[in-house]
Amino acid sequence: MIDICFSDITKNFIDLFLHTKQEEGYISRIKYSAPEMEEILLSPSDERISLAFWLDTHNIDSAHFAKGRIDALWPYYRRKFRARRIYKGYMQDVQRIVAEAQKGTPVRIWYSSFAYSMCGMYYICSQLENTCANIILIPLPMDDRHKSWCDVDPIEVHQYLHLAHRATKEEIAANAAEWKRLCEENGVLRVNENGKIKSVQTDYFDTYLLSALTDTPIQMINLIGITLGKVYDENNYVVAGYLCDRILTLIDRGQIKIAGKYTTHNKSDRYPHYLLQKP
Repeated sequence: MIDICFSDITKNFIDLFLHTKQEEGYISRIKYSAPEMEEILLSPSDERISLAFWLDTHNIDSAHFAKGRIDALWPYYRRKFRARRIYKGYMQDVQRIVAEAQKGTPVRIWYSSFAYSMCGMYYICSQLENTCANIILIPLPMDDRHKSWCDVDPIEVHQYLHLAHRATKEEIAANAAEWKRLCEENGVLRVNENGKIKSVQTDYFDTYLLSALTDTPIQMINLIGITLGKVYDENNYVVAGYLCDRILTLIDRGQIKIAGKYTTHNKSDRYPHYLLQKP
């Protein structure tokens, strides 16, 4: 059994879940809440793989797929050569998943309604469509408190497994067709609107950024954080690196003013240390 997800933090959640399910009484709750899924949900995991290459942003058509993934990854690794190395590792993981699926190894796909996660699920289905793979889809039922699997307490997972199911060939084909549609659109940004993943204009989140600005300077990392919170509240998600690119574009256009710079010892602050405000 191979477990697949589309962010490192979700992989950490799966690791916790697989550990927690061994606790006394937990397995009985799984059996009670989803008896028809008992076998596939309780099967041990041989490997957990995070394919966190953010398929909701940048180009995804076959001609530009590698460049698009590197462009999406590089803000997290600060150097293009690191992003290329991470991308290469992800593609090796995909090849291994396909090879194992062809041998009959079951694949569990954990995903949420966020665009990066749905796009990841569509992509994997497209890769496995012709392999006769045994695919188990585990979608997260979205509510006000839980919008990503990492929001769920591992001891409460049994409450969120009622949508888990074995994918039919028709469902896999339909998901693969969705991926083909998105590739043909080849937008730079994809979001979930009313339950459907669609390509949108690159400036889709600009209004969120601009509305968070005031006449008082704010650190760039804080502006990104506030914007991510607003987007999240509206049941969407976008990677911070994409917002960083948009901020730099808005600065060039004169829509955001650089009021100065700040110093920080926060190693997680990978973005330009600008103080930003309304122009």
